[in-house]
Amino acid sequence: MKITSKPLALAVSSLIALASTASAQNTAFATRDLFLTFQNPGGTQGATAVLTAIAGTTDTTARNTAFRDAAPGSFTNLTNIGSALTAAFGATWFEQPTLWMAGLAHLGTSDQDQTVTNGDPRRSLYFTRARNSVGTVGEQNSLGQTNNNSSFFTVSSSGINTLRNGLEQAPGAGSFPTFQSTITPSQIDNELDFFSVGNQRPAFGTIVDGGVQDNFFAGSFGTFGSAGAVEIALDLFRMVPGTNQPGVPLVGVVGTPGIADFLGTLTINSSGAVGFTAEAAPIPEPTTGLVGAVTMLFAATLRRRKVVA
Repeated sequence: MKITSKPLALAVSSLIALASTASAQNTAFATRDLFLTFQNPGGTQGATAVLTAIAGTTDTTARNTAFRDAAPGSFTNLTNIGSALTAAFGATWFEQPTLWMAGLAHLGTSDQDQTVTNGDPRRSLYFTRARNSVGTVGEQNSLGQTNNNSSFFTVSSSGINTLRNGLEQAPGAGSFPTFQSTITPSQIDNELDFFSVGNQRPAFGTIVDGGVQDNFFAGSFGTFGSAGAVEIALDLFRMVPGTNQPGVPLVGVVGTPGIADFLGTLTINSSGAVGFTAEAAPIPEPTTGLVGAVTMLFAATLRRRKVVA
């Protein structure tokens, strides 16, 4: 069990974002991009800061559906945020047990909007869970989530929306693939907080069993397929609601409502390179292959008997 210090007040600019003008919109970030959060409560550097970063390139690798639709077993180099992490949390950020990382995305917060975009309805959720061990690359190694209650999706999507505001509407003109805020009090320590040292509360009060973050520690997490030696590996999940209005089912939704669907694993190495390994293609059940082989053998024997006859 990794140990970390009691969280301190951290910073995110969601309140400022609400007052930002259209000219201050972050052109590097799109509404449906997956983003990363970093907080370092009790750390020697950056204890009162939060860093958010786009998990890839806007409209391509960062778009949440790109993770959902990735080729089975594929690996994608997403981005490198090593310089931003060093500036915020020091040169040895990847060995600090006080530094926590998560990946999040969503699509809208309305429980009335019936729009479905590329298979994602409003209040679709994308979130990470700490991987228990290296395990088998391409396979889930963390707890998922099952909840089809409408309020679960409303509260969760609103919480993610609060955290993304700082990156989506970073103050000032231009493009901000990463954004560090040092304004207190923050929202990240409220939405992704802790019961006690190293013991996460449910993220947004809804995503249970250890929250959505994992923390770094001295040494490597392990070798993870094409990603190589990594410091953290976070399983990425997607959840969709079954309805946005009582008794009115959504049409065109991809996936099973209310059940966390494993998409693959986000990783980061000591240089700050972020990658994504998609879920591996399912392996056919051995009995299926055996039955098929027996059937083919029987058919071939029958044909031979007919020829002899």
